[in-house]
Amino acid sequence: MSIHIRYAEPMDAPVLGGFQLRMADETEDTQLIEETVLEGVSQLIRDRHKGFYLVAENGSQELVGCLIITYEWSDWRNGWIWWIGSLFVEKAYRNQGVFRLLLNRVLELGRDRGVKALRLYMDKDNERARRAYLKSGFTASHYEVLEYEGPGLSGPGGGSGAFTLKG
Repeated sequence: MSIHIRYAEPMDAPVLGGFQLRMADETEDTQLIEETVLEGVSQLIRDRHKGFYLVAENGSQELVGCLIITYEWSDWRNGWIWWIGSLFVEKAYRNQGVFRLLLNRVLELGRDRGVKALRLYMDKDNERARRAYLKSGFTASHYEVLEYEGPGLSGPGGGSGAFTLKG
């Protein structure tokens, strides 16, 4: 099996959007809005300040997997932490080392750029993913991810987009 890892290009957006729709359905039983996902994928591919996609491509130049990297600045570490997200591998290519190839490329790029740590989040009930991540050297963190989508933001459940901090 010949798999090549590369940065995503604009022409990859429709396939990557499809991967994200399938991943949400498979792992979280969630149906996403296709147009929103496609625009989100396209934005990330166009603007490396937001992050980047890596894709796994087979010998026939078909995409068989992907992940995204987004950035967090750590003042405690005086350096970047990269977040891995949106990992997807086609069923026919699972358990064949595609995730390992993607992760190895992330580690190589991270080392070259002085990244201090990698983090990821996953659905808390996705045991298959948990096993794969732990096997790859990730450990459980003492941090817990919380999310806010309420008034003051434009996301689901959010308000006008105006946000005021008090204090």
